[in-house]
Amino acid sequence: MFVYISMHPNLRFPIFITSFATLVTVYYLTKPICEIDDLEELYTHKDCMCTSNKTGKSYNFCYPDPNKPGTYGVKFNCSFVETVEDLKLIGDADNLISLSDSIQNEDDVVFVSAASEDHLEHAMKSHASIREYYPYNKYVLFGLNISSKGMDLLPTDPNFEFRHFNATPYPEYVTNWKRYHFKGLVMAEAMRDFPIIWWIDAHSVMVDSDVVGRTFKEVSDYRLSNGYSPMFSFINAGHTNYAVMHLELLHYFPTESFDLLKSDYQVGTTLLFVPRTKYSRKIVKWWTLCSLTDECINPPGAQLQCTFDRNHFNWWAGCYRYDQSVFNILVLNDYQNYRKFYMGNMEKSFRRLY
Repeated sequence: MFVYISMHPNLRFPIFITSFATLVTVYYLTKPICEIDDLEELYTHKDCMCTSNKTGKSYNFCYPDPNKPGTYGVKFNCSFVETVEDLKLIGDADNLISLSDSIQNEDDVVFVSAASEDHLEHAMKSHASIREYYPYNKYVLFGLNISSKGMDLLPTDPNFEFRHFNATPYPEYVTNWKRYHFKGLVMAEAMRDFPIIWWIDAHSVMVDSDVVGRTFKEVSDYRLSNGYSPMFSFINAGHTNYAVMHLELLHYFPTESFDLLKSDYQVGTTLLFVPRTKYSRKIVKWWTLCSLTDECINPPGAQLQCTFDRNHFNWWAGCYRYDQSVFNILVLNDYQNYRKFYMGNMEKSFRRLY
C-alpha cells in the first residue's frame, strides 16, 4: 500500500491518502509512458470503471496522475456517466479536430461567455467590444437564470445566440453561481456544439485588433510541434497554484510535486482558447466531473477572497480559485510548465471591467 502524504505549512496538518474507498489507492503498472493524450487510456484499473446504463460502455472515473503511474484520485460518482456521455466527453469521438485544424479560418472561432443577472451589463459591454473587431463571428451567451427584464438587454445581432443554461440535468448545487460549478459545464456544452471556442468572461473586454489572427500566427509559428497544450490561457494570475490551493482538490487530482505548485504561475480561466481536440476533451471531462461533484469544485471552507503578503509563490493566501484551480492542476500535471498552456503576448489585448 502506497501512502500519499501532503503537508500544508499554514494549516499545519497532514493529509493521509491511504485507501481507494476513502481517497486514493495505488496500483503499480509497468507499461511505458506514452503521449499525453493517451495516458488516461493507459493507466486505468477495474475498480475505477463506471458503466453506462444507456450504452453499456465502461469508462475510467478515477483521474490518473500522469507522473506517477498507478496513482489515482478519488473515484467520481458513477451516476454521472450518462451526463458526461451526453456532453460527448466520453464514448465515440468522431468530431475531434487537431490544433492545426483550429487555426485555418478566423471566421470559425465562436466566442462563448456566461452571465448571471448581476453581470449581464458587463457581458453586453464585453460582447460590444468583440463586435468592434469581429462583427460576424458567432457569439454565444449562456444565461444563468436571466429574467425577462434582463432579456431586454440582449442585442439583436444576427450572429448573437442566447442560451438559457439548463441546470436541470445537473445536481442542484450547480446553480450556486458564485462557486463556479457552471463554468466547466458551459465549457463542455459549448465544446460539444462548436469545434473552436474562445471563452471570454463577462467582465473582460477586447481592446485591440487582429487578436485572433495574431493568436493563430503564434500557434502556427511556435506551438504546433513544440509540446504545447492545444487549449491555453491568455492571462497570468500573478500567483502560484500553491498560493490558492485547497488540499481537498488533490484528493481528486493528485499531483507529484508541491515544488512545482510553488514555482509555476497559475493562469487565468478568464480567457481560454479551446479547440475540440482529443486533449481538450480529456481535460474538460475531468473538469466537468469535478464541477458535478460539490466537494471537488467547492471544497469545505473554500473562499475566493485571498490574503496575500509580498510572497505570492510559496505561502498560502487562505483562498481557492474554484474552476481556475481545477483547470491549472490538470494541465500543469501534464505539461509541468505553465508556459506550455499560456500565451502571454495577447494579455494586453484585453482589459478587465472591474
